[in-house]
Amino acid sequence: MIDTPNITGTVADINGNPIAGAIVSDGKNIVLTDSTGFYSMNSDKTKGTVWVSIPRGYEPPISGSRPQFFASLTRPKKVAERHDFVLTPIENPDSYALLVHTDQHLTGRPTGDIEQFRSFIIPDFNSTIAQYRAQGKHVYSISLGDAGWEKHWVEYSFGLPDVAREFDRIECPVFSVIGNHDYNPYVSGDTNSTDIFRKNFGPTYYSFNLGRIHYIVLDDIVYINANATPTEMGDRDYRRRLDADQLRWLKADLATLPTTSEPIVICSHIPFYSAPALNDNGSLTVTNSLRNVEEIEEILRPYNNIKVFTGHHHRAYNVESPRHKGITEWVYPAICATMWRTKQLAGNHITADGCIGGYGIWTVDSTDMSYRYKSPGYPADYQMRVYDLNTVLINAKLVSNKAAKSKVAKCAHGYNKRNKRNELLINVFAY
Repeated sequence: MIDTPNITGTVADINGNPIAGAIVSDGKNIVLTDSTGFYSMNSDKTKGTVWVSIPRGYEPPISGSRPQFFASLTRPKKVAERHDFVLTPIENPDSYALLVHTDQHLTGRPTGDIEQFRSFIIPDFNSTIAQYRAQGKHVYSISLGDAGWEKHWVEYSFGLPDVAREFDRIECPVFSVIGNHDYNPYVSGDTNSTDIFRKNFGPTYYSFNLGRIHYIVLDDIVYINANATPTEMGDRDYRRRLDADQLRWLKADLATLPTTSEPIVICSHIPFYSAPALNDNGSLTVTNSLRNVEEIEEILRPYNNIKVFTGHHHRAYNVESPRHKGITEWVYPAICATMWRTKQLAGNHITADGCIGGYGIWTVDSTDMSYRYKSPGYPADYQMRVYDLNTVLINAKLVSNKAAKSKVAKCAHGYNKRNKRNELLINVFAY
């Protein structure tokens, strides 16, 4: 007995020309279009979407800022449905700029997050986008998750559909990663709790090509959310790992690459690795942040040119895998800095590790990628801050909130005591 395909369609350009060899997936199956651009698959439809892995030299339609490379699966498993994809061919696809940002945490809270995002972050984004377009480059963006904050969806009547509309102010395509705060807290279980994300931003894991670089978006969260009801948030608990379906899909997606030397960029929310630290012997150590990162590394073992972009920790660090020297990870600080509080209260949009809440800019030519960190409100070459520690003192006198005064000693990390040793502290952003 031969199973009848229940998802079919075509991939073509805007002139109706078929695109052969395009990759189409439902999160489990991966198929290629034939010479007429036609694809078919028999799907269990459990992942809720079907998408085309955008081939080199093409762009999908854009709704606001959101690339429309996917379609929702709305019919029962036994009912066939058709989804066609139309892509636009572009010139000079190998030259582009990529803006990478994370942890926006837009909620509508009294911290003024929406106003700050609109008046402070968006103008800086769009100015950067315009500068690179003036150089003849394409411009794209990747958001690494926690676009909203599920804890406050009901309290401030500001959920993921509202966040998506705020993202539409960004004047370039934005590919999105799901973060642990982007799941529905009123639904238990990993798959069903992602429905609202998929409807607004697309599949929770997928791949696409920009120029000569293959991008893979991963969902490294298994959401449990025990005790959720339609009116009560659950425990919002989760596991930091890739599930078995996604591991199989990742291996199959990588198998479509022509060689193992292809440059790969993996984007997910939770970092693969911890920040580098010195052990008792003074040696640099790196531990796993993701629980099954070694399973992922095994799949990636044949590939030696891998960059990983992540967020989640609200701080900046860069690290190499201690086991696979072909993997380098960039962990981006939260663009909300300290949850949008410090700019509002002190005029200083700064994270807990002293980095300004901002975003990364990658300029790409063919397979060459160069990087810098961008601090909103500052010129692009503003890359560090230098402090005269003789003048640095953070004490309770600076804090007006009575409850917060008792926390100063713990949170100041030693800077609550005078230092007269004539030392400089140099903080290089994303060093």
